[in-house]
Amino acid sequence: MHRGLKRQLRQIGIEDDEVLTRALAQCQEINPATLSPDLALLVQGLPALFKRVELTYEQYDRDLILRTRSLVISSDEMSLLNAKLRGELESRERAIASLQSTADNLLGRVAQPSDQATSLEGLSNLLGDVVRQREDSRRERDNQQFALDQHTIVSVTTASGAIRYANDKFCEISGYSLPELMGQDHNILRSGLHSDSFYDQLWRTIKGGDVWKGEICSRSKSGQLFWTATTIVPCLDANGLPAEFIAVRTDITQRKQTEQNLVKTASRLELAAGAADIGVWEVDLNTGRLELDAQMLQIFNILPHSTSTSIRHLAKRIPQAQRRATAQVFLDALKQGQSLQTEFEITMPDAQHRTLRCAATLTWSQQGKPERMIGVIFDITQLKQAEVSMREAKDAAERANRAKSEFLANMSHEIRTPMNAVLGLSHLLLQTPMDTQQVGYVTKLQQSGQHLLGVIDDILDFSKVEAGQMALEQIHLDLSKVLSNVVNLIGDKAHDKGLSLQLDVAPGVPLHLVGDPLRIGQILVNYANNAVKFTTRGHIKILVDVVQDAAQDAILKFSVQDTGIGMNEEEVSRLFQSFQQADTSTTRKFGGTGLGLAICKRIAALMDGQVGVHSAPGQGSTFWFTARLRKSDMAAPAGLTTALAQSPVGLQGARVLLVEDNLINQEVASGLLRSAGVEVLVAGDGQQALEMINQHRFDLVLMDMQMPVMDGLTATRAIRARSDWRHLPVVAMTANAMPADREACLESGMDDFVAKPIEPEILMRALVRWIPARPPQNRDKPVVLVVHSEPDRLSWMHSVLKASYKVKVANSAQRALDIQRADPAPDVVVLPANLPGLDGWALSEQLQAQQVCPLLILAAQPHEVVDAMPARCRLVTTDASAQLILQEISALLA
Repeated sequence: MHRGLKRQLRQIGIEDDEVLTRALAQCQEINPATLSPDLALLVQGLPALFKRVELTYEQYDRDLILRTRSLVISSDEMSLLNAKLRGELESRERAIASLQSTADNLLGRVAQPSDQATSLEGLSNLLGDVVRQREDSRRERDNQQFALDQHTIVSVTTASGAIRYANDKFCEISGYSLPELMGQDHNILRSGLHSDSFYDQLWRTIKGGDVWKGEICSRSKSGQLFWTATTIVPCLDANGLPAEFIAVRTDITQRKQTEQNLVKTASRLELAAGAADIGVWEVDLNTGRLELDAQMLQIFNILPHSTSTSIRHLAKRIPQAQRRATAQVFLDALKQGQSLQTEFEITMPDAQHRTLRCAATLTWSQQGKPERMIGVIFDITQLKQAEVSMREAKDAAERANRAKSEFLANMSHEIRTPMNAVLGLSHLLLQTPMDTQQVGYVTKLQQSGQHLLGVIDDILDFSKVEAGQMALEQIHLDLSKVLSNVVNLIGDKAHDKGLSLQLDVAPGVPLHLVGDPLRIGQILVNYANNAVKFTTRGHIKILVDVVQDAAQDAILKFSVQDTGIGMNEEEVSRLFQSFQQADTSTTRKFGGTGLGLAICKRIAALMDGQVGVHSAPGQGSTFWFTARLRKSDMAAPAGLTTALAQSPVGLQGARVLLVEDNLINQEVASGLLRSAGVEVLVAGDGQQALEMINQHRFDLVLMDMQMPVMDGLTATRAIRARSDWRHLPVVAMTANAMPADREACLESGMDDFVAKPIEPEILMRALVRWIPARPPQNRDKPVVLVVHSEPDRLSWMHSVLKASYKVKVANSAQRALDIQRADPAPDVVVLPANLPGLDGWALSEQLQAQQVCPLLILAAQPHEVVDAMPARCRLVTTDASAQLILQEISALLA
């Protein structure tokens, strides 16, 4: 038991360890249940409490020993102070010894008591003062030692280098405990980073009695390196030789790591700057001193330590014409206190010119004034040369692209002009009386023309895609109308091959969207045309499904499935590439440019979608594409819907000026317009058009672009220059179908654009869109029933009448009677005089018996018809023209 603890226990009557041990044992035997909770906790914790008190006394003794033994030396001044204190103590000890000797001598003498008392009292007082001063000095030294230990790493070694003292900071940083360090040499902390000569020089210094200062890297017990700023002071004995060494250290590990990181960073930056040919410079704005790194010297071709490194010498490298402007850039940056970026040229000693790019920033003093400008310079001569080369290459590419565009535009115009005549005249020819063989010839002629037109459109679309000029409209669309239009375009082709055409729209597919209905339809028609082309039996199915449905938009998947020939993996891999088809025999057998699918892929990409195909030989194919479309809360714009719903009957009586220099195209366009009841006047060039507009009122102008005397663009600008003609609709009708041509037409003031060859339906839509509608006599179109046993003639009649009337067809007498009984009943019936099984006269009697309605009878010899004809009946020849048939029906309805 510690003596301090024994002293305290005696005060409560416990004299020795045995009494305490018995008392604590008795406490452990007490049943805790018989005590209060607090008392039970106290009784149970007494043994541990006494143990901790005893440990505290022991720790106090150790701390007291350490504080007593601690030495305080923090610097050279501390060493001098210690020497001074030692001298003072030695002087005082010698004085005390002298006083003691004097006291002893005095005590041994026989003297008067009063003298003795007086002398002894003075001597006692003197000795007391000396003792008090010595204790004060020791206490001051202990306080300094304690303060030093709290901040500094201190150790004391013997003259031979053995550690005899280390404070807590030393133990903490080294990882060794004090017992582990005692008696050890400092070599225990060697890191291996310093050479033997480093330590030899250190020992020579301190053994010679001199103070050593430096930075040392040491290794802790765990193997971790640490750095200290170290001062080692030798303590000399009476003979002037080192008796021990006091080392005072400060931890600088973090600073050294920072310095090493900075060195690495600087090294990397230097390497990077060298690799990038970047020079770094710095100028002191107060002294004008300029500092250049090695890369700057290399850029300016200056030798190291050259005297030509001033700002004035470097400025002389800049050509005289640029020198003042370059200097002004730097001066403006200084005045405005901003960073700068500039480029300038320099002339090298060998007369070569180099272009440099400079960027610089400012550093500021504490007073807020610019102090330094630091910047970088890098040689961009090769970059500038590359830019010139790229610019020349770009100009050459643009010239080539313009030449290609001009070539395509010219080819388009040259091909579309005769194609307009081929398709237009064949369309008009189908409306004239012909036999079955002639109808077949003309139909095939028109189909071939349409195929050739499709090839031309593919080439033009591809050129727009390649030039990056294809843009999508973002308009309201009704998906059901888009799909219905695709079915109408493909239905006849599928029916002719005996294929069933099916449409499958999944539940939940939004129908009112915002997008480009024309391009969506273009992909579907392309897929469906291919499906019909490569399928001989079975079906074609168009499917629409939702891939992703969000609040603002939806990703839809459109698929076209067929039961055709299919493809293998190698053939599939060649699809969707320009000028590629499944195999080389495809073009020979089925035709096509191989551009359609590539264009579909580009269009789908513009709609943030993808394309793909699933196929296997003999099992058909499924072509698909996805499109992201915004949702719309409204249907197609009311004005457009109304316009498209109007019948060309509403165009009857409208006056249109056709401006066209080609006589054949005049005939084609005039025939199409007059078949819709439009009054047409023709001008051969733009100058004639202006004169006719000045003399007549027109509802619309159809304007060609390329004409002699005055072209269409110039004529349109002249029309728009007149305030009274400013709102006259002008629609381009031209074979110049390139995007640039369309833009030129719209920029000149034209309202719309119709490409040649003219599609009658597209032309009629344009007329309906821009000519104010004339209200029809009746709310609905009149219903015309056409009866004929020949499919070609029936199809021809349908095409003639569908623009003006609601047409119903019947290929037999019975079918005609059924339609007559349906609601609504026909307003006019057109039928031939001779029908298989039941002639036209007998059928007319039965029709009249059900309901009296006007009849138009087609007879081979009308003049031989008997006098007894049904009421409200008119006769025409079986080869009557479309115009005559329309006139007769109009007369019957009047």
